[in-house]
This record gives sequence, C-alpha cells and structure tokens, in this order.
Amino acid sequence: MPYRPRAALRTRSWEAQTLRPARSGERSPVVASRMADVTFRDFAGAIMKGDVEAAGVVLQQLLGLDAAVAATAAQYFQAQAAANGPAFMGKAMGLRAAVTSGSEAEIGALLTNCFGLADAPLATASATLQRKPG
Repeated sequence: MPYRPRAALRTRSWEAQTLRPARSGERSPVVASRMADVTFRDFAGAIMKGDVEAAGVVLQQLLGLDAAVAATAAQYFQAQAAANGPAFMGKAMGLRAAVTSGSEAEIGALLTNCFGLADAPLATASATLQRKPG
C-alpha cells in the first residue's frame, strides 16, 4: 500500500480513531472508538500512565466539559492522587456507586473533591453523569 498522508486516510465509521485534545471552548469530536464509549477506566489508565492530556480528553467526553476545564480537572485529579495515594483512587471509584444510587449531593461532593469542579462545570458534569445509562 503506498504511503498516504494521515489527512488523506479515510476510516470506516466503526474503525478506531486517534484521540486529540479539542481546542478551548469546543467538545472533542473524536471518540476513542466508534463502537464503544470511553469509561472512567480509560481515564484512570491515562492517569496511571502519567498522560494527563489524554485523561483530560476522556473527561471531556465523560463529564461533558469543555477542553480547558477538563484539562484542569485532570491535572487536579492527578495532583490529588499523587498526594493522597491509593485511598484517593478508592474515593474516586465511589463516584460510580453515587451515580447508580442517584444521590445528587454525593455526586456533586465527589466531583468537587476528585476533580476540583465548582459552579457551572460542576452542574454540567453532574447532569451529564445522571443522564448516562448505568
């Protein structure tokens, strides 16, 4: 197969695509795979690898945040995880239980404690999580 520049390559709708951060103020148009949504496991994997940029892209999709807020939230999470160790990751994993139990107050507290979210981004993230199927 002859070499073609990346821009010239076409993919079928079901093929995986490369993650790229969105520009400030836009939501990421690129999904890790057209067949499967990203999960908090993808976010945790990026954090564990030290890839905060990829973690921010995942948060954009998971929490419905714009690029700048998602990047800041990923940096906040990484700093808290480094400072507080494994106990912090356990606390963050409590978000799934909070989402499935439907406790809006608990979801908000965890989003604030784990990602440093407040005000409009907190409301957006909370609403996004509560809309998603469990």
